[in-house]
Amino acid sequence: MQPRFHPGDVLRAADLNAIVDQFMGLAATGGGPTISVNCGNGDTIGRALERALPGTTIQATGTCNETVRISKDDITLDGQGSTRINGGGGEQAAVVVDGARRVTLQRLTAGNGFDGVLVQRGATVIMSSVQAEDNAARGINIQDNAAAQLTDCSALRNGDDGIAVTRHSGAIFRGTIISNDSGGRAGTTSNDGIVIGTNSLAFFDTGAVVTANHNGRVGTVGGRGLSIAGTSHASFSAGSRVTTSDNDLDGIRVADSSSLPATDTAPFTTSGNGDRGVEVVHASSFFLLRSTLMATDNGSDGIGVLQSSVLRLNDAPAPLTTRGNGSRGVTVTDTSTLVLSNSRLDTTNNTGDGIGVFGSSRLSFSTGSTVFGEMNTHGVNLGDASSINAASGTTLTLLNNRRDGLILQRAAGAF
Repeated sequence: MQPRFHPGDVLRAADLNAIVDQFMGLAATGGGPTISVNCGNGDTIGRALERALPGTTIQATGTCNETVRISKDDITLDGQGSTRINGGGGEQAAVVVDGARRVTLQRLTAGNGFDGVLVQRGATVIMSSVQAEDNAARGINIQDNAAAQLTDCSALRNGDDGIAVTRHSGAIFRGTIISNDSGGRAGTTSNDGIVIGTNSLAFFDTGAVVTANHNGRVGTVGGRGLSIAGTSHASFSAGSRVTTSDNDLDGIRVADSSSLPATDTAPFTTSGNGDRGVEVVHASSFFLLRSTLMATDNGSDGIGVLQSSVLRLNDAPAPLTTRGNGSRGVTVTDTSTLVLSNSRLDTTNNTGDGIGVFGSSRLSFSTGSTVFGEMNTHGVNLGDASSINAASGTTLTLLNNRRDGLILQRAAGAF
């Protein structure tokens, strides 16, 4: 039965899953024949695919020195936990799913290709326990109106982005997702751990655990942990958890009219990144509902909200914390907005201000909100016709800062 919605309805995770599953056509047909491939004995997955019928399961073992192209619907490729597909170091992906629907890839490693796994041109794929490592470009690349569900997958030491969902594509992430140590390919423009870009969609399902660390540290092009850009959308649901640490640029970046809502998640943790812990820029939004984050020990700001963007924190179960960052705890600038509703913001021990608001930007604190700033340069620094709006019942505590607790300059105002 198709789901139906009306104005004012609440879109639940189960509803979204039903819509996406129906759109993607992910359900496998099952019940077909099984073909066994022993690459150690000279068998190849390619020859097995030539004779495979819809519903066929190919069970592979050993190291398969070939590039695999799947263009038939309803195929399952099962590496049984020990198969490595070695792409040979050329210009082809180790595994390509080209336009085929309801394909399953499971329990295998894809390495030494241009990409590890490439899903393209309207293909739909379920990936489970797939590891993409040591590829020249991207580890897992979903592009050109393709869609995938990834469960317990990882991308390690790839030359470009670890996991990319781009060009009008979509992905559901479940279980444990790891994308570490991307970077190093000559001529690349991005070394991000996970990138959702160019009108694409990502949904991180209940309980997903996402780690994107140490990306962009190799080579001359920096990398971010998690990047949502190009009018794209990523959402995190209940119990999901995100860690982005020690990336060359930002830990998390939301850019170019993109959005990142998170509801009932575990705290986002972003630490030790070379630039900002979190950057929301170019008319983008980051909305934390009954969720929070910790941005600590980053090279620049803990959080930057820039160029007509919005960060909103509602009913946070624990303080949003910025601590020990190389510049400000929070920067809000260029007609941007930071909104706290029944939540707490702690900014401590930052090299610059606890909170800096400039360029006709705005802080808004509703009833029940608390702001605490200690051992920063200024506790709160407002300038350039910016404003702070604090409702009755808001608490603002600024202690032991190196200069002023609250400074208003250049036509700034507090109301």
